[in-house]
Amino acid sequence: MAKVTRNSNIELLRILSMFAIIAFHFSRQSGTVEYTLCVNDFLLSLIGNGGSIAVNVFLLIGVWYMVDSKFSAARNLKMYFQLYFYSSLLTIVALIIDYKAVSLKYLIYGFVPFIGRALWFASSYLWLLTFKPFLDLILQWEKKKLTVFTTLFFILMSLFSTILTTQDGSVVDTVWFGLIYLVIGTIKKYPPKLNKLKWKGIYSLILFAVGYTALAAIRFFVTVNKGDNIIFKALGRATHTYILDIKSFPNILLAGLIFHFFITMKPHASKLINSVSKSTFSVYIIHQVPAFFPIMWPTFFNTTAWLPAHNVLYVIFVVFAVFTVCSIIDIPRRKWLEPAFSKTKFFKFLTAKIEKVYN
Repeated sequence: MAKVTRNSNIELLRILSMFAIIAFHFSRQSGTVEYTLCVNDFLLSLIGNGGSIAVNVFLLIGVWYMVDSKFSAARNLKMYFQLYFYSSLLTIVALIIDYKAVSLKYLIYGFVPFIGRALWFASSYLWLLTFKPFLDLILQWEKKKLTVFTTLFFILMSLFSTILTTQDGSVVDTVWFGLIYLVIGTIKKYPPKLNKLKWKGIYSLILFAVGYTALAAIRFFVTVNKGDNIIFKALGRATHTYILDIKSFPNILLAGLIFHFFITMKPHASKLINSVSKSTFSVYIIHQVPAFFPIMWPTFFNTTAWLPAHNVLYVIFVVFAVFTVCSIIDIPRRKWLEPAFSKTKFFKFLTAKIEKVYN
């Protein structure tokens, strides 16, 4: 089978999405930032609020490739190993640095990272990989049945989250992952005729920029101008949900717009971009191990000193530093540990058993 060269436009978007996720986590996990009405704080809010939208983008990218691939027990096991390796290792590191700061709950999450919301994106994505063969059966339905089902399911789930402005747990997030898989699978199987609308990718980019900036600006001004005004409170709740809840319609719409812009660009291949993007999943895991990140931010990035000034340039530095360091850390796992693990009798035994169950 010929080796598939991935579109570097999409891989670049994957990297940029992880930058946004790191900035989001830094702004929320470093402490309580008290915004004031100034340009620096608005930019900080703009950079730090895009994490959940980036999560949907990251999901869209993964699903875009996944729907065209066959179920692979080996690939799934490698990702489980990747998650468990970093989660358990960094939990031990956290215990060594400051065992008093590691709660029993975080200790359990560290050694059983497939449950709860500690590393929720990784666990939900792995569940998606596990249920992929069953979702593929749905994608084999005839056109009308499939499009009606996925459309109604999407509208109901997104509308519920948009109107009620509530966020749910990991089970609902996993269902959302499965739904997006079906939506992308349906779109790829029966592409919409957008040519009639003459819709260009640049239009999607402009709408994304305007929509996201508007949501972030409203949330910023509501946060700065605290008060008992009913309209302000309603706007605050709404923008909070639309920015943070991946299931809300504004969130997935913005993610879809920026994703559409990148997939409609002229495809090209860059070995550097494709190589760097291979570590993005590991970057997410490493900087979000529940026992580790509460120690990481103040210890390595001195967040207690950053909070009073909250310089936006420092946030940019942190984002690049976290991404770069985590990517470098991931090199030995990708080049030596994972290949060695894949050759073990235990790995081959599990792979054969799982393939037998699905086949």
